[in-house]
Amino acid sequence: MTKRVLIQYSVELTEVPERVSIMLTEVANSFGSAAKEIREAASKAAEDPYECVKDMQRAKKEFAKKQVRMEELTEILISYIVEMKAAAEQVATKTNPEPEEEVSQEKTPTKKKKKASKKKAKVKKAAKKEEK
Repeated sequence: MTKRVLIQYSVELTEVPERVSIMLTEVANSFGSAAKEIREAASKAAEDPYECVKDMQRAKKEFAKKQVRMEELTEILISYIVEMKAAAEQVATKTNPEPEEEVSQEKTPTKKKKKASKKKAKVKKAAKKEEK
């Protein structure tokens, strides 16, 4: 039984598509071994069904490895797309800053100020009544 390990290294962001292309080519080239297993299984199907099943299982394992690699490469390219989009948005924001809203010199009253004004008006009204 083979064990999978993670091999990690970094490259420039702009190199990612080229590296993925190389790895995809490796995946495509490795289909030869899976095809070989299937051809061997096909030749044994009538003569030795037991060996045919073993060859088919080996072929399935080869396909599973390829599926894992394809999923990894898909995630790499998705991350690349997200990073490139974020970088483009950042550049666009720096080169075309959004205009700042002009702040009016007249301040709009807040709720607290409105309440205070109403309270003052009531106090003045009450004070006028007392004067009379």
